[in-house]
Amino acid sequence: MAATRYQVRSISLPSKSHPTVLRIHEELNKLRSLRSLSPCTSEVICSSLAGLEELYTCMDGFLNMESTQEAFSHCKDAACVSELLDGSVQLLDVCVSSRDCMMEVKERVQDLQSLLRRRKGDSNIEKSICSYASLRQKMKKDSKNMIAALRRMAPKLETPAVEDQDEAYASMIKILMDVNVATVGVFESLLSFFFSSPLLSSKTTKWSVISRLRKKKVAAWEGGSVNEFTAADAALLSSDSSEGCWKHDTVIASDRLVALETSAEAIEKHLERIFRHLVASRVSLLNTFSR
Repeated sequence: MAATRYQVRSISLPSKSHPTVLRIHEELNKLRSLRSLSPCTSEVICSSLAGLEELYTCMDGFLNMESTQEAFSHCKDAACVSELLDGSVQLLDVCVSSRDCMMEVKERVQDLQSLLRRRKGDSNIEKSICSYASLRQKMKKDSKNMIAALRRMAPKLETPAVEDQDEAYASMIKILMDVNVATVGVFESLLSFFFSSPLLSSKTTKWSVISRLRKKKVAAWEGGSVNEFTAADAALLSSDSSEGCWKHDTVIASDRLVALETSAEAIEKHLERIFRHLVASRVSLLNTFSR
């Protein structure tokens, strides 16, 4: 009985040298290389998200291979299945939350851009800055909570308890776990990118008060070593409502907000595509394990 069960598993498993499996490992290595880059800019984030899309495109093919489905239909490890499915839900939650956050950032930024273009009064701009500042504070809190959840999830993926000792089957489980680990890594970098800048305070947006931060903050982002959130925050923090500085500061703020909107839109589009891949992957896993 045990011998027959072992043969079914072994015959059905795709080889480590299968083109799809090789592509998965290639994409995993690319993502590991991107994670080592510093500083983490929107360009690096978007490259990582694009790499994650490619990885899940490979995974779509892998999970839909007849040999993969056949193998998993006969090889059900309850612990691993549970971890994979629970992990897919957590990754979907992070993806959706991050995507929605980028949509909200775009809305807030567009409001600010509109006010700056129309030269609305200080009170209107301050109100919009407060709204943006509140969003940034919420982003920081939510991102830290999600990072903590991802880090609690990571150890289970790095050392999966595969009860079935067939080497080929264990290798297949490891591929799925490695993909989840890579996804956790990319999402963690993304969430860190969201709050890596000195955040605005919704209680201190009076332009005459916060202008004193100008020298410290502007020097940092003009050096090009920080991300678009840092640049936008710095520009808003350094705005001065005095007659001589008004025009110059609003031009700087507008430029930085345009850059932030562009980055937010690019990230949002990547996350939307990744969301669809994650849903497809979860559906494939559910269908395969329920056979």
